[in-house]
Amino acid sequence: MFTLFGRRFRDENLMQILGLEFTSSQLMRLVGKGEGETIEFKEEVGKAHEFCETLVAFSNRRGGDILIGVQDDGTIVGVPDSAFSKIKDQITSISHEFCYQSVHFNEVVVERSGMRVVVVRVSEGVNKPYWLKDKGPFIREGSHDRVMTRHEAEQAFQR
Repeated sequence: MFTLFGRRFRDENLMQILGLEFTSSQLMRLVGKGEGETIEFKEEVGKAHEFCETLVAFSNRRGGDILIGVQDDGTIVGVPDSAFSKIKDQITSISHEFCYQSVHFNEVVVERSGMRVVVVRVSEGVNKPYWLKDKGPFIREGSHDRVMTRHEAEQAFQR
């Protein structure tokens, strides 16, 4: 029965439907939208605090995608081979070090024109608000992250 199910949906690309595969065309659609409430471009992981601000802000809102290897203007530069092999461990490490409560994410690697982009898919948090340990709770507003107001933090606690 499960074999038949798999065969039936193979042509419809079950992996894409379930969100387990991320294609080059999906990447280009995200890049085309530009940075916004659910999309952030990062050329590299860079400064841990800044990266964690976005992790926390996405978790406190609806979730979102961080595209590593994409410049602010949407130019795809890719992740260098030297950084690629340790990027997941780097994100996990800085998340544990700088975020209060574990931020749920997974990463998908997409290849485009011989360059690899890492898409960090951040889930909407279930235990809001999430905090950057030394700065407080952040939220995404437009294409920027900002500290939550006291009222916003209180509302998040009540949910």
